[in-house]
Amino acid sequence: MSNTLVWVIVAVVVVLVVAGLAALYLRRRRTVYRDRAVELRRHALFQSEDIPAKEAEARGARTAADEARRRAEELEAEARQKEAALERARSRVEDTVREADRIDPEVRHKAGDYVPSLTLDPAETHDAPAEETTETTDAASVPTSDAEAVEPPEEGGRTGADQPFEQPAPPSGKHAAD
Repeated sequence: MSNTLVWVIVAVVVVLVVAGLAALYLRRRRTVYRDRAVELRRHALFQSEDIPAKEAEARGARTAADEARRRAEELEAEARQKEAALERARSRVEDTVREADRIDPEVRHKAGDYVPSLTLDPAETHDAPAEETTETTDAASVPTSDAEAVEPPEEGGRTGADQPFEQPAPPSGKHAAD
């Protein structure tokens, strides 16, 4: 045999051995991957047992959230209605107080600093400004500030500070122009 033929046979054998080893390695690798895939599928199957319970829990939470949102919208609408009713009631009260102040001869409702006040005694809030207070010691008042001197009471017991802003109505029942 010739030397070349030996080398050819050796080369063929080496190629066959390498091909056999490669095939064996690929088969082993395929088996390892197949086993790993089976293991992952088992794990996924185990995890999937929780899916229906979690779906039900998620649906329940969504339903509760939708119900809470609907209820919050209802409460918001109810609050807006009650606030509107409150504002209407306040407006009616203020209109009534303004009307009472308008017809009360002791209230200066046309004064620039007029503020409607819900008191039964208009002299408490409308006659004297809030900053100035006086102490009464006898029939004559002594002012606590030099800004205003209070005159002694005239006929009818009213001081100059609490004279009505408007002229009194004439005896015939006609009112002075507003």
